[in-house]
Amino acid sequence: MVTNPLEQFQLINIFSLNFFDLFVLNFTNALFFLLLSIICFMLFNDLLQKELIKSNKTQLIIENIFNFLLAMVLENIGVNGQKYFTFVFSLFVFLLISNVFGMIPYSFTTTSHIIVTLFLSTGVFISIGIIGVRKHKIKFLGLFLPAGAPLALFPILIGIETMSYLIRIISLSVRLFANMMSGHILLKVLLGFA
Repeated sequence: MVTNPLEQFQLINIFSLNFFDLFVLNFTNALFFLLLSIICFMLFNDLLQKELIKSNKTQLIIENIFNFLLAMVLENIGVNGQKYFTFVFSLFVFLLISNVFGMIPYSFTTTSHIIVTLFLSTGVFISIGIIGVRKHKIKFLGLFLPAGAPLALFPILIGIETMSYLIRIISLSVRLFANMMSGHILLKVLLGFA
């Protein structure tokens, strides 16, 4: 039973719903595992609220994840970034759950498809843009023009900085997508050798 390492990323249609010949909704393995990840994420949030009262091993694991992410947020954003910790924590836990599901044999990794990671990175990008404009107002546009640049280079620099700012959407999504796909292919190949 030698299979292609990319076979684990193929979309398999489980069933289809036809709505009056207007559109067809295909329920695939990707949608199934995405919904399963969302349900597990919601159960994790429920567990998080209940387990904070008790003192046991589950609380220790959750606190370690919490402290790790809080330290990362404080290091990268600073003390003012604590108000965005809930978003970072939720995104991290959702990605963790989605990627752990991908480690189960015959399951599906939702983050191995670029549309999922592109959707997540677009949401993060728009959020960062909204926060930047709300906090810095018109000074946010200073991000597109380095300080001390000569006046003659303004059009070129603004174009380059705008392009590099917009490319972040793609770079964030491709980075996660490529890491998930290459990591799972590597595991499949190594397990095939075993």
